[in-house]
Amino acid sequence: MTTSGVRQQRDTWWGRESLASGKTGRWRIGSFSMAVCNGEREWLVAWDVVDTEEDRAETWSYELIDKFPENAPNLERYLFREQDDTLGVMPMLADRPVVTSPRMPVYLLPGESARLYVGSPIWVRIEVETPPKQLSEFPIVRPSDTWFGPSTLEGELCYFTRTRARLEAANIPRYVRYAMTPVVIRNQAPSMLPVERLKLPVPFLTLYASPEGRLWTQEVTLTRHEEGDMAAIEALPGAPTEAPEAERIQRPRLKLERDLLTRAFSTLTSIFDRQGDGS
Repeated sequence: MTTSGVRQQRDTWWGRESLASGKTGRWRIGSFSMAVCNGEREWLVAWDVVDTEEDRAETWSYELIDKFPENAPNLERYLFREQDDTLGVMPMLADRPVVTSPRMPVYLLPGESARLYVGSPIWVRIEVETPPKQLSEFPIVRPSDTWFGPSTLEGELCYFTRTRARLEAANIPRYVRYAMTPVVIRNQAPSMLPVERLKLPVPFLTLYASPEGRLWTQEVTLTRHEEGDMAAIEALPGAPTEAPEAERIQRPRLKLERDLLTRAFSTLTSIFDRQGDGS
């Protein structure tokens, strides 16, 4: 039996949680805080992100609290004729592509390839089991907006973050707010490729979780055949080789067509870009 104020022992911040009627659970994931209360034929949700620029701790906790925080800035209420006590709190990849910028200039010579590890921020999705329905979802880290394209008339709205573009998986910290994507870049064009801004097709990717609680996507390959910022994109099926025992926990939001040619690189810096957490 659990009691109010007692922190629960959990391997990951996500999963299924049983909340008895009248009880409130609170999740803290870095600077993100969320409380969910099982009311009488209703679920109450409150969430907030505090000091996201400074609080970058990759820590989390879950506990039962005595009172639902009705003064939170983001409050939501969901009504049901009948409900059970089971709640799903699940991670999701972003709902737009993520444009990531290396913290220092990266260049790829003609004929060269590189395998980089790029992080993208995670959303939280709240689900109920009976009947199975999604209540809401919101970002743990709200990235800034950016426009990705050759001009203000051609392109798409994306999220922006920074990355360290690590070369070794062993050097990656254990993130709880980010999913890692192995990105293989092949420069088969005759000119040098400056990787100043790289677009990661996050809505087309599958989310995996390793036994130790790391979040991954499958490997993405970007092949540049000609001059310019276009590349052939391929998302390899299954978990990446770095996490062979990882299990799928979320399907892609969108279906990625085969042999897709996309604008993957850019040197145009948007006025909306701000330095984010990155990974």
